[in-house]
Amino acid sequence: MTRQTFRTHDHHGNPHPPAMLAFRAAQAKRDTLKNRLHKASTNPALMTSAEYTAAQAELRKMDAECTALGKIADAERCCLGQTAVKAN
Repeated sequence: MTRQTFRTHDHHGNPHPPAMLAFRAAQAKRDTLKNRLHKASTNPALMTSAEYTAAQAELRKMDAECTALGKIADAERCCLGQTAVKAN
């Protein structure tokens, strides 16, 4: 498994708010699980049916967590006068 890295500062050299760092870390964890599920869907020997179902439930929970952290990060960045995480 490769370690995913992300920037801790924006292109102006300002540190990202803590919520942004938490959001990016949660995204990295979610993406890792999503990749494991994709590999298991193409190669059933990697996970049992019960493990796959449990991983899908965990992925749904992580998606909700990422959404919540993204909203918090957006609000925090707006307070600091920075651009939002996602352009909605």
